[in-house]
Amino acid sequence: MKNRTHKGHTPTVILAERNSRIRRFLEREFRSEGYCVVSVGDGRELRKAAQSTAEPDVFVIDIEVPYLEEGLLDSHGNLALHPLIVHALMPEAAHLVVLAQAEAVVEKKADPSSLKQTVARLLACDDAQSSSSSSEIEKCSPFPLSQEPKYES
Repeated sequence: MKNRTHKGHTPTVILAERNSRIRRFLEREFRSEGYCVVSVGDGRELRKAAQSTAEPDVFVIDIEVPYLEEGLLDSHGNLALHPLIVHALMPEAAHLVVLAQAEAVVEKKADPSSLKQTVARLLACDDAQSSSSSSEIEKCSPFPLSQEPKYES
């Protein structure tokens, strides 16, 4: 297991996945990479986890979880969870407006490597922006956090 830190603590991934087998698999994968993981099966649980977890560092969501919008959006209809990575079978077919606010969209595959790499890269970029290290921020330039989501496959 890797020893990861982000902002002085072990990074926490909140994982929302409707399929319990995939959820358990991804939970094991992220834990083996050194992350704390809170996994949920629907949008209502996602909202509760986001509110009860001290410092969630990244949200990885399956766009097909039930009650997704209840978990993602605040009372004004704005995205309430950041940073957000959407994990979808067919990201190009996703029709949710909220995807435009996601930091990344990663296609679901049997091998979770691209998802894990995207999470690690997102956290590294966040650390670089927090510390204002220009050399680290330059490494993040292929992964713009403020622009349209980057599709990973």
